[in-house]
Amino acid sequence: MKHPPRAGRAEQAGGLGLAGGAVALMGLWGWRMAGVGLLLLSMGVAYSHPRWRWKGKPLASLLTVTVGQGVAPFFMGAMAVPAATAREVWPMALVPALVITGIYPLTQVYQIGEDRRRGDHTFAVEYGPERVFALARGLVGAGMGLMGGVLVWGEGFSRYWVWALPPGYAAFWWAIRAWGQRFALQTPYQNHDWALGISAGAAALFWIFLLVELLCP
Repeated sequence: MKHPPRAGRAEQAGGLGLAGGAVALMGLWGWRMAGVGLLLLSMGVAYSHPRWRWKGKPLASLLTVTVGQGVAPFFMGAMAVPAATAREVWPMALVPALVITGIYPLTQVYQIGEDRRRGDHTFAVEYGPERVFALARGLVGAGMGLMGGVLVWGEGFSRYWVWALPPGYAAFWWAIRAWGQRFALQTPYQNHDWALGISAGAAALFWIFLLVELLCP
């Protein structure tokens, strides 16, 4: 992550080949699943390809992450195991969308200088670190609040998780505040480690949630 090797034609062909093979396998679940997979593949290409370079456009990059890493994958899971109703799926789909959209700009703040040199107007470049940190606190808080509502009024998950949400959000809020106070004094590598640590911690908590729900219904 800190010293990435330069990708060549082999990596490009391999990545597109694996993604195309995944879309083909999604056809086993029907054309809707394969269609969503093709949409994700197309968004990934548009995100990085120099012709479109959505990564360098603040709102386009944020929307790509919201749909491509939040909403669409959730609905793919719902299509694979069609047990929940649409009334339950939509609120649950918004939870990862809000959380991921809030966390994603954190992965841009440590490379603001490099993105400016490349001419990429990412969300972090356009709005600055303070607004990125505020957005993260707001959207992650909204996502966890919505998750609390899903846990209380839904029927798919254990309700005792509601008690874990406030301390979980408090830990996230404190981490963002602590990072924000140190941000200007740290090197890009140190800020990278903060972004990686917060993202990995949030992902780990969701994995614990999923594993407990699956293994201890």
